[in-house]
Amino acid sequence: MSGEKKAKPVVNLVRLNGTMPISPQAYDAFGYPGLTKRELIAAMLTQGLMSSDAEGNLTKDACVKIGVEHADALLLELAR
Repeated sequence: MSGEKKAKPVVNLVRLNGTMPISPQAYDAFGYPGLTKRELIAAMLTQGLMSSDAEGNLTKDACVKIGVEHADALLLELAR
């Protein structure tokens, strides 16, 4: 089985990628300025959910939870 590739530690890559800034700038004492990739993706998904729910069936909390879950799923898939 020497020809087999080792599986990437996907969860670690997602965690690392999700915490990276969307637009890397200088690192200062407070860390990177701005949003992380995970925060941006979650915000965009949440905005889409809230704007498409004309009947008001989704609560704000549900939209946020779904947005974060989908952001994590996207980062996981991109790390593969």
